[in-house]
Amino acid sequence: LVIFGAQGNKLDFLFNSPKNHNWLSDNIIYSVKSSKSGLLYVATEHGVDVINPKSRETLTSHTALKTISDKCKVIYIDELENVWIGGDFGIKKFRPSKNELSDLYTDLSISNIQTLFFVHHSLWAGTIGDGLYKIDVESGLTTNFSEKEGLSSTAVHAIIGDDNNCLWLSTNNGLCSFNIKNNTFTNYYHADGLQGNEFNTGAVFKDQNGQMFFGGISGITFFYPSDFSKVKKMSPSIFIRSVFFDGKDESENKEMHFAKMLKTNHDTKTIAVD
Repeated sequence: LVIFGAQGNKLDFLFNSPKNHNWLSDNIIYSVKSSKSGLLYVATEHGVDVINPKSRETLTSHTALKTISDKCKVIYIDELENVWIGGDFGIKKFRPSKNELSDLYTDLSISNIQTLFFVHHSLWAGTIGDGLYKIDVESGLTTNFSEKEGLSSTAVHAIIGDDNNCLWLSTNNGLCSFNIKNNTFTNYYHADGLQGNEFNTGAVFKDQNGQMFFGGISGITFFYPSDFSKVKKMSPSIFIRSVFFDGKDESENKEMHFAKMLKTNHDTKTIAVD
């Protein structure tokens, strides 16, 4: 883990090392989130660590988290400072104030969690293989959205929300805009201007102006959601200035400009369009 700027403009490194009291559970890190108190929650290949970025120390007071030794792919901290942890095991909830860790009950079996996002009192979970889940955290009632509902891929790598009741999902097959009011998907692909169709897990960021950034295997795609929708709806106009039959410019024929069909002799050898 690399920490920059907490103690001046310098880089500090935290490693998995038994000889160092700052050691991490593992050097493979999937997700890092900062709480309102300034603590860093770090999801690793073998559990979750809580780090004070100023002292560079791993906190030992959150003992409940030490019961997790599995791969943790994502951490999400809600407005109440509850810490939600997702991985191959499903979803766990950690309450720092009580040092309490519990499994999230769901009426459907959920695993291979890659990304989590809270909106409208629901937890949304993206998975590898099962698409998108909407979870009522109070009742455990779960709704699954997959390709048959319009999702472009069942491999969801990142989720973030805009200001118009839409979730944006990066997948193995483009970006999806999901309207949570009417449960409809709009899909975007490389042909729409994306860096590519395949994206990376957890590679997402939204700045204070609402601009979104998604990282993929061929670079970064960034946009304002409102502008992206306009681009999707625009259809480029095709204007033909000239047509050449065997080198002869037929555009001199005024009737050509109003014709829906052009005819030429059967022995015409070349046709060129400008």
